[in-house]
Amino acid sequence: LSVAVEAHKNRVQCVVLQLNPSEISPDQLRELKRRLLSHRGKCTVRIEFTDKLFKTRMELPKTVRVLASPQLVADVNQVFGRDVVKLV
Repeated sequence: LSVAVEAHKNRVQCVVLQLNPSEISPDQLRELKRRLLSHRGKCTVRIEFTDKLFKTRMELPKTVRVLASPQLVADVNQVFGRDVVKLV
């Protein structure tokens, strides 16, 4: 993964997080915010909420832009205990 991330780092424009709202806690969201803010950069962040009944997306404000790095991917995935990050 990290080789692919490094190769595409300059072309990644958006970090997409794919989350199921029924499987996440307020604590996880607070930790997500903390980790995103610790990886500041130029990429926008979009959260895609999906469950059995609906799908919606939310663009985070321009004040929350991140560096699409292997460390960011690992930090965010660790919050949720599975792979939730997609780089586009």
